Amino acid sequence: MSLEDSKRAQPSDAPAEMPPLGSGLDSPETEHRQIGGRIRPSTAWLLIAGMWLLPCIVVWLNEILDAPHLLLGAPPTPINWQESIIETAVITIITALAALLLIRDLARRQRAEEALHKSEQRFRILTQHLSHVIYERDRDGKLVYISAAAERLTGYSTEELIANQEKIVPELIVGDAQIEGGKAFREEVLTNGRYRKMGSEMECRTKDGESMWVYNHAFPFYDSDGAVAGFYGILEQITERKQVENALHESEKMYRLLADNSLDCIWMMDLNLELSYVNPAILPMLGYTPEEVI
Repeated sequence: MSLEDSKRAQPSDAPAEMPPLGSGLDSPETEHRQIGGRIRPSTAWLLIAGMWLLPCIVVWLNEILDAPHLLLGAPPTPINWQESIIETAVITIITALAALLLIRDLARRQRAEEALHKSEQRFRILTQHLSHVIYERDRDGKLVYISAAAERLTGYSTEELIANQEKIVPELIVGDAQIEGGKAFREEVLTNGRYRKMGSEMECRTKDGESMWVYNHAFPFYDSDGAVAGFYGILEQITERKQVENALHESEKMYRLLADNSLDCIWMMDLNLELSYVNPAILPMLGYTPEEVI
């Protein structure tokens, strides 16, 4: 869904860095691979063992085989067991310190990734069950993520909307003004770099050709350097509300038509006892126009 943006915008506070909505949301299996995909505990222990074992092997082979004599023809030297033991102890201490640092880093990373995994799970559950559509666009306005509610709202699957957005989005939005307004909004935000809130009502057409109204609320998010990285948006279905508003508007028009053409004087007063409406029948009665009386 366009999720194109509107003209009604209000400046807000300083920008805050926010992560992309669609990151890490492919599947639970993908998330599991991502969380364990760097260094697994078993791999870490093998790495630590290798860090200790290889230097020890080099030290003892050098001492037993007398590498300088064997390779360079230097005079032979007797085996110095004490020196080899000391070197092995030094290697063990260094390896132990490195292992502690590695294990601490792995534990910290695992906690952070587990927290991210839980956060993404909560986000997925929310977006899958919300009636509102949540979407993300990049700096160029390209749709990179849209929640499952879009299919219930538009009739198009999320895959269709993302893969064929250049064709589908113009068909969804009724009128070019909304699309042009969204482009103007993006250009303004990218130029000024300011956090902007916006909201607009848009008439759209579903895949089956049915007309509907949505309220589009969009705002930018920023990268670590403070530059605009893209836009988040929420679409709310307001078709029923628009129908009620249109019915109320038609009722008000009919009421005004009847009141303006009545021969009786009809007036309306607010709670402060000030006139807010007087029909034209006041003129032949008192000689004053409604504007003069009000």
